Amino acid sequence: ISPSGRMLASLGVGSASVVVFNTENMDKMLEVGANGRTLKLLQFAPLTNELFAITHDCRLHRYDLDAGELAYESIGLHLDTINSMDWSENGKFLLTAGHDGLLKMWAVGSNGPNPKRCQSFIGHPSTITRALFSPDKKQVVSVGAGYGILVWDLLVDTNEDISEFVDRLIDARIAEQQRQEYQSERSETPPPQLPAPPASRAVSSLLESFRDRIQAPDWDSESDIGGDILEKGLGG
Repeated sequence: ISPSGRMLASLGVGSASVVVFNTENMDKMLEVGANGRTLKLLQFAPLTNELFAITHDCRLHRYDLDAGELAYESIGLHLDTINSMDWSENGKFLLTAGHDGLLKMWAVGSNGPNPKRCQSFIGHPSTITRALFSPDKKQVVSVGAGYGILVWDLLVDTNEDISEFVDRLIDARIAEQQRQEYQSERSETPPPQLPAPPASRAVSSLLESFRDRIQAPDWDSESDIGGDILEKGLGG
């Protein structure tokens, strides 16, 4: 049921669509397909005229009830089936929990859930069946197998929209990591090896004379031939 109490949402045939009814006379107001997905959970947005749904493959759908269309589809939010979702009063934070034993809180922002803005709470040894914000929005209560009921303290004010701040913080951190990786790659890469310059004609002639001299039968290794060869090589 919507916050105003005027609309009721239900899954369509085969859970392949959302159907919205007028609660005064139960007339069908609209039906929107799920883009080929199978739906599992539904919840109205707390402030806007929108309806959210969780699919069986762990995606979040946002339906614009004014336009009567599917306005947004997220990537997969969990590795296994999502059993519960709950929204903060201002619609800025989303709780999800499921078969993978993870409780996640998303700073949604204007572009939907983003893995960069997700906080995971690990404590349940297995499936979580339900998760809700406390009435004062300072805690989260989750229910699951194993340890039963867990209460989590929130270190963020869910009345504030922190998504843009988190985006800027993460982007700055990524930029710094890329800068450090670039500097590390530069320091590890050896300088290019330049080809040796060609020898001058005088040096080439000197080497040739020396090679001929040492190959001669009467060559004396103890004689001082340096000056003789140098004279021949440089004098041409």
